[in-house]
Amino acid sequence: MARKIMLGWLLIGLVLLYLGGCGYLFFGQRRIIFEPQAQPPHPVPPDFALPYETVTIPVAPAQQLTGWWLPQGNGDKTLLFLHGNGGLTAYNFQAIALWYQAGYSVLAFNYRGFGHSSPGFPQESQVYADAAAAYTFLTQTKKIPAQQLMIHGHSLGGAIAIELAQQYPVGGLFLEGTFTSMLAMSTTKPLYRIFPVSFLLHQRFDSAAKITQLQLPIFFCHGELDETVPYTMGGQLWAIANEPKQFQAVPGADHHNLAAVSPATIQQGITWLAAHRSLCHG
Repeated sequence: MARKIMLGWLLIGLVLLYLGGCGYLFFGQRRIIFEPQAQPPHPVPPDFALPYETVTIPVAPAQQLTGWWLPQGNGDKTLLFLHGNGGLTAYNFQAIALWYQAGYSVLAFNYRGFGHSSPGFPQESQVYADAAAAYTFLTQTKKIPAQQLMIHGHSLGGAIAIELAQQYPVGGLFLEGTFTSMLAMSTTKPLYRIFPVSFLLHQRFDSAAKITQLQLPIFFCHGELDETVPYTMGGQLWAIANEPKQFQAVPGADHHNLAAVSPATIQQGITWLAAHRSLCHG
């Protein structure tokens, strides 16, 4: 009898533990996905010697984004850079510098909840709105023609770039180390496989479902040593995207050093997108 009682309590404990895990995944998933990092007021690394001005972009009543505008002053070629889940980093500016050197003006910014943008913990719908506000800043305030605007998304920023391109005309996408969906990412963590993640997930970032609807040039690149977003996911996204498209694997690169390991890959993507830039309508 005592053994049955003990087993009963053990079973109850396991059920409660499992339900607690489900609750954590449902209510805490934003904190699993987003990792806002503290940043200096001016994160542009001084060793890049890039001229820039700090800009504020209105995004909601009494809220704003902090961004950094790197103007060229000659022509309309422009890049909107969308960072990953941790904020703008010195690594991001290695890629940004290559775009600037190729003759592009660049806007980089922090989503709300990151850096010196308005506070508040991020969520999927909010970062989409932030990217749309940055797009509006470029096309309406800076008067950049949509067909001259390229979007570079790194990691989570790639998912945001795909959503943005689904909603607005752009010249092309540069997707670096981007995943297929947040549901697919959850399967890379063995512990999550025991939970009904498909039912619990509300921050879905389902790029695989969206990318098939895009009709614009897309350049994909992915480090073969990426342990954050599996290298195979970049190839899976490329496989289902419409033409024109190109995929470049980068041996020796992980999730955060592709531009340092192979600046030629970034340059290749810039050149390829310029050659295949879509003519936007509307």
